[in-house]
Amino acid sequence: MLIFMITIAVTILMPLATLKSEKKENKITLSNWPLFFIKLKVVFISMLPALILGIVYLVKVDSLEEAGRLGLGKLINWLVDIRPLLTLSTSKPWNIFTHVLFGIFALMMIVQLTTFIKENCVLKNKQLFISLAAPGFNLIWFLLFIGTTFLYLVVPNANILPERLIILVFIFFGFWLATQDHKKWIQFLFLTVLIVTHITFSIFLHGKNMRNSSKQIEQMNEITRYIEPGSLLLPFNYAYQHNWLHMHSPGYFGSDKPVAVIENYEGQLRWFPVNWNLNGPYQLDPINVWAADNKKMVEHFYTTPENHRIFSLPLKSGTRNPIPYVAIFGKVTDKQNENYQEIIAVLNNGYDMLFENDFCKLYQIRNQ
Repeated sequence: MLIFMITIAVTILMPLATLKSEKKENKITLSNWPLFFIKLKVVFISMLPALILGIVYLVKVDSLEEAGRLGLGKLINWLVDIRPLLTLSTSKPWNIFTHVLFGIFALMMIVQLTTFIKENCVLKNKQLFISLAAPGFNLIWFLLFIGTTFLYLVVPNANILPERLIILVFIFFGFWLATQDHKKWIQFLFLTVLIVTHITFSIFLHGKNMRNSSKQIEQMNEITRYIEPGSLLLPFNYAYQHNWLHMHSPGYFGSDKPVAVIENYEGQLRWFPVNWNLNGPYQLDPINVWAADNKKMVEHFYTTPENHRIFSLPLKSGTRNPIPYVAIFGKVTDKQNENYQEIIAVLNNGYDMLFENDFCKLYQIRNQ
């Protein structure tokens, strides 16, 4: 909602671009007010539906999340990483490209500040004199850049708000830089490096990995053919460690037929369209948390001290419902990991492999 409110504020500020500013005798005068009010009226009418929908959302949906505050060091690292661009992975070689982009932005900021000091600041007789021209609309972009940066460093304590604010920080920063007067060779140099970096990142890295991800989703759909409709499926996700988008991919197991996939890492978020049904027969409180990881819940949720032979889901009645199908997908990098060893132990005791391909394996509960 905070980002929605910022968007509304920016929309209201846009008509300010119609005002003309002049500086005479150290006084700044603004003109062209009639056109400004006409533009403001048009903007208000056009965004009225969005305002109504926003108010309805606030009334019906509680979008506030209980989450610990992120540390300042982590927030700064995310800012340097330009984290919203790291849609697949936050490690190398992905962050090398975003670090280059951040370096370009930082260098442009240094150039702009240096130019400003040379053109507007004079040191005479050990006194600093600053001569400012009449402010233009680019001042609005600068203030929005400073404001969103402040909000990013001070406000975020929700799960995904910081990454959304980073987008706004760089959008407003980019708009501000784009409205400045730079020498042509500087513009050409920065633009060339920016385009080359973007093309390399988008085509040769991001595009290649997205094609590979599409193939992996097809392989996940492939195992769904062997699952009986209406069955419970417990997925163990080892793919998101190399591709963040695979946090969402378990849902594809149930895309071709009705399969109850016991995974929804955003199911606890009140505004998320698919939530856990806490009023149903199952006891789902332990997995009704943000970013719940099935791999870490074998010992205390999916098995019992009395029965480590199969995976099961607890019912509110006190009994447990066996889980007939289990899927492991992605590359397991550490097979000595304690959680992985627990999963394999249960599979060896009570399940048979039903199907496998290069990306995932499907197990079915062994006949009693």
